Amino acid sequence: MDGGEGTGIEHAIKLLLKPAGCGTLRLSLIFIQYWNLLRPYQVSYEKKNFVTNTQSEYRIVSKTQNWNKNGEWLVHNTTSAEPSMIFPVYQKNNILFINKEMYLFNKPGFCWDGESRGGKYHMCIQEIMSSLTLTHELKFDSVYVYTQQFYNDADSSLTRVYMSRLYPIILKQEREQKGRVVESEQVVSFSKN
Repeated sequence: MDGGEGTGIEHAIKLLLKPAGCGTLRLSLIFIQYWNLLRPYQVSYEKKNFVTNTQSEYRIVSKTQNWNKNGEWLVHNTTSAEPSMIFPVYQKNNILFINKEMYLFNKPGFCWDGESRGGKYHMCIQEIMSSLTLTHELKFDSVYVYTQQFYNDADSSLTRVYMSRLYPIILKQEREQKGRVVESEQVVSFSKN
C-alpha cells in the first residue's frame, strides 16, 4: 500500500476504529468474519499393530482459527459421533504444539527434549522430504521427519513421526523396537471442510 497506510492488517484496523459509515461497517464485518474463520480438516487414520496382528481406524477433526493459530483436535473412534479425546493445538512461528508435545520446523539434525504423557523424550529432525506419497490420491509437500525416543523406555523403542508443514497434522507414525517396525499409523483420507 502507498500513502503511508501500513500493511493491509494495520489499514483494516484503522478502518475499524474510524466512525462507522456504511462502507466501513461492511468492511468491518468482512474483517471480523475473516479473523473468526476456522480451518477445519477431517483426517482418517489406519493403525496397525504388527505384533498382535490387529488393525483399527480412527478420525481426527482438526479445527484451527486463522488469526491466532489456536485450535483443537477432536479424536473420534469410527463408531462414535462424540469425540473420545480433545487435544489443544497451537502454532506459532516455527513451532507446533499438539497437547503437550512440541514439534519444531527447523533444520535436519536439530534436537530438543520434551515431556508428554509417556514421560521425558528426546526428539530430532531427521530429514525434510520434498513430498510424501501415502496413496495415489494422497500426496503431501514439505514433510518433516522426526525421531522420538523416550528416556525411560526399557525396550529402546524409537518413533518416527512424519509431519506436514502446510497442515497441522501428523501424516504417519512408525514405532520401532530393536530396528523392527511394531506399530504404524497413517493417514488414509484427508479433506478440507
